[in-house]
Amino acid sequence: MNLSINYFRTIIFLFCFSQTAKAQSLIQYIPGDAPVVMSFNFDQLNKKVSLDELKQFDFYKAMLKELRQEGETVAEKEFMNKFMDTPSALGYDMLQPMHFFMQEEDGVTYFTILMKMGDRAKYETGLKDFKTNNYEGNLKDFGNFKYWSHNDETFAWSDEVIINVWAVDDAQYSGFLDTTPDDFNWEEMEPIEETEYGDFPVEEEIMTEENDTMPSTSNDLGNDPGIEDTVNNYLDADRNADMENYVKKIINKESSSFLSSHPTYQSAVGETRSDVHFWMDYIYFLNAMKDENAVNGIIGSDAAMLMERFNHVIDIFSYTHLSMGLNFQDGKMAIRSEMFVNKDMEQFYKNAMDAKLNKKLLRYVEGGDKLFGYYFLNFNIKKSIDEGKVLMHKILKATPEYGLMADDAMKILGIFIDEDAIGDLMKGDLLLAVSGMKMMEVNETIYDYDDDFNFIQKDTIVVKKQPIVTMLASYGNEKDIMKFVDLGLHSKVIEKEGDHYKMTIPDMGTNVYMAMKKGVMVFTNDKNLVTHKLERGYKKKERLGKKHRKLMCKNSMAFYFDIPNTLYAISGDGSSPGDPITGYLDMFARQFNNLEMTSSKTVENSLKSQFNFNFTNKGTNSLEQFFNFVNDLYIEFLGGARI
Repeated sequence: MNLSINYFRTIIFLFCFSQTAKAQSLIQYIPGDAPVVMSFNFDQLNKKVSLDELKQFDFYKAMLKELRQEGETVAEKEFMNKFMDTPSALGYDMLQPMHFFMQEEDGVTYFTILMKMGDRAKYETGLKDFKTNNYEGNLKDFGNFKYWSHNDETFAWSDEVIINVWAVDDAQYSGFLDTTPDDFNWEEMEPIEETEYGDFPVEEEIMTEENDTMPSTSNDLGNDPGIEDTVNNYLDADRNADMENYVKKIINKESSSFLSSHPTYQSAVGETRSDVHFWMDYIYFLNAMKDENAVNGIIGSDAAMLMERFNHVIDIFSYTHLSMGLNFQDGKMAIRSEMFVNKDMEQFYKNAMDAKLNKKLLRYVEGGDKLFGYYFLNFNIKKSIDEGKVLMHKILKATPEYGLMADDAMKILGIFIDEDAIGDLMKGDLLLAVSGMKMMEVNETIYDYDDDFNFIQKDTIVVKKQPIVTMLASYGNEKDIMKFVDLGLHSKVIEKEGDHYKMTIPDMGTNVYMAMKKGVMVFTNDKNLVTHKLERGYKKKERLGKKHRKLMCKNSMAFYFDIPNTLYAISGDGSSPGDPITGYLDMFARQFNNLEMTSSKTVENSLKSQFNFNFTNKGTNSLEQFFNFVNDLYIEFLGGARI
């Protein structure tokens, strides 16, 4: 059994909650161009939930019991047991962070884990006991470090660091056996005699009465076990050499630059470190998406040709990095996100986010204890179009095949596109809110019998409890808006009812009402809003509170979800008290308060976002609360028993 995946999984989970110190010396081993890096600062995590505390939870005891049985041999089981109970006894320094990163070289992606060496003698003894008969034959001593590799597992270690690496090179493996070597001499193959079975060549002596099956005569080298073994041996030797060279580069710090000196990374990490930090080169993500499309069969197609010609679209995201830091704080799990952008994109975002909150939108949303949540978006459409054109011109000029011609076409197209008119049509703000539940009329098709007992369909109106959904947006030129409204009236998609319009969502029977008032367009399923509240909106004390108004004023995006309000409404809608689903929902509603997510309007060299998962209990660390919740869930509803 290959334990590399389970071993890695165990390391990640166990190390996340063990004790560590503040030093980050292992960062100096990570190349500066590593596209993905994930770091775990265990000293901070240990202060919130230590390994000894974690061992007291029932769900964790059950998980450890299962993991202890994964080894095939006695030595493997003993190693896993010792590693989970006292990892320091195996030489690991539990007073340092751990880092995981990816690195791509020559079509091979290497996944690397860096851990701090504690006691080298203990580590080597533990690895030898773990690998038993495979240890000595696969061990190499390079003086300043030792190297062990077998099958898919590779370990290297020095006095300071422990490195675990595995590689993915599926493209190399999948294409090799399907390719005939260039130096293979087909003329030396003996000809096969043809028989009366048409032009299809068969081996005549095998066609007998006892066996009239036509044998395969394929000359595919991949079907020859001997040749396949030779090819695989060649691939393994080549792959092992590449792995060895990669490990040498990492452990000897031979990269041209390192993440420890990357200015953007240092700015992202900051003085206040996160419990868990994620770092990614955004252009690596875009290129991976492009490669995935190629693998899925568009190579050689018109789409592939177009993609290659417009690769410069990706270039506008060069020097773009994503940073995400998770912290378990008292009462909440907080994720701070930053997207670091280049100068072109910085200018685009600065102009696109130059917009103000239209406070008239807030008139038509109920707040208080009825609110389920909302999504708010605010940007400047006109300036977004202007800056988008600037970026598009740069992209087209850099496209060798069509650069000048396409650039001229864009200029001509600009004659027909009136940015001012588009910007005056819709301003670029949107507020979607769910303000509780209400009894509403719904059009339904029911099945019944007529007076002659013939089975018929009949349209009827029923009253159901439904969430109040309202979508609001600012508009400028009402005459242009009315052109779209008249089109809807002409096609009978909508119909006029007094000062508002009505449309019915197909297959749902729900009526949606649309109205316009003083620069605000309203879409809602609440008829009372457009018939009685349109002039002045809801009373001020009934609207969204100061906290929500502040979030919308300061941010280009704001999301809010009230967990108890929503879950209690769901659980109370036809669910019996003994229903297990009701129990789950009630547990969530008592434990978790709300979700909040915002994106700042302030843009310098990065876009800043914040995501908060708020707990009901504000005085206890969220990591401890989360584990208590998981443990209660395990015991009460998932069939767990105290161990």
